[in-house]
Parts: sequence; structure tokens; C-alpha cells
Amino acid sequence: MGEKGKSNDYIFKIYVGGRLTDVLRDWLAKAGITKKITFHSSRHTFAVMLLTYGADLYTVQKLLGHTDIQTTQIYAKIVDAKKRDAVNRLPSI
Repeated sequence: MGEKGKSNDYIFKIYVGGRLTDVLRDWLAKAGITKKITFHSSRHTFAVMLLTYGADLYTVQKLLGHTDIQTTQIYAKIVDAKKRDAVNRLPSI
């Protein structure tokens, strides 16, 4: 993605005047997903997945458009908790 306001390369093609919530609801229905999902929750999932699969914090910060790395570190704490949970599932020796 380019810098904010400097690119015409869009990730999602949404027609002007269309409500994002309606578009997302349509995508969910077509996919058979009944859980309530918002664009914010999908953004959160995107960040956590990037970190889980090895993206560095700085890259995630830039992709999300955070100006402060501390905002992005919230997602890293979630990934750290997932790692701890995985290790704690190992049987005692």
C-alpha cells in the first residue's frame, strides 16, 4: 500500500455511496459466516495473523497506519499470550 492519500491501488473495491457495513454483511452472508464481524475486528485479525506468521512489529505498524509503535504493541501482547498458552499445553515431565 502506498502512503495515505497517494495511491489509487485499493484493496477493496467499494462503490462511492455504498455503506461499508452493508458490503461486509454481504460478504459474510456469501461465505456462510453468521458471527458478527466488523471492519474493526477484521483489522484486528489481520494484525494478529501478521504477527503470528512472523511479520515484524514495524511492518505491522506501517500497514495499520499507526503513528505510535505502542499502539501496535497491543497486538504483539496477544501473540505473546498465544505462545504462552501453547507452551502451557505441553504435558509435565
